[in-house]
Amino acid sequence: MFTVQASISDLVTIRTDIESVRIFLRDFDNFRELMPGIEEIHLDRSGHSHWKIRTEIPVVGHLTERFALQFNEDDGYMEWSPVAGTIGNFLRFSATLEKRDADTDVRFALAVEMRRDAGKNLHVLAPIAGEHRISREMERRVGEMIRTFITRIKQRLER
Repeated sequence: MFTVQASISDLVTIRTDIESVRIFLRDFDNFRELMPGIEEIHLDRSGHSHWKIRTEIPVVGHLTERFALQFNEDDGYMEWSPVAGTIGNFLRFSATLEKRDADTDVRFALAVEMRRDAGKNLHVLAPIAGEHRISREMERRVGEMIRTFITRIKQRLER
């Protein structure tokens, strides 16, 4: 099994109320517009979202993958997680929101995992680059995505 994985989490304080953050994160247009690498997000008839993400990986070149996600929300927790029965591409994005005076603390977490029977099934050059190198680069790229997204959210919501 050839497995590439990456995850990152970050805590940020946004100078706005918790409901504004919640509404903002429910809107897929904000992800498409503010998170690098998100090429497309659409909803199917069953309410599942399908995210198309593209990233550049040294040696390999670009990877474009699709992820089928379901949305769950409970009080101060929002999560987009793999649809039951998902095989191969797993993405989990969550935001934990906590009111702090007039501000909102948000812990973002993003985890990506891609599993293939063989590296060549991910990309023709993946076996040459190897799981570790691709995972390390994916971790760096995922970190950039989240940090850029957080910066842009703060700019948008703290006006």
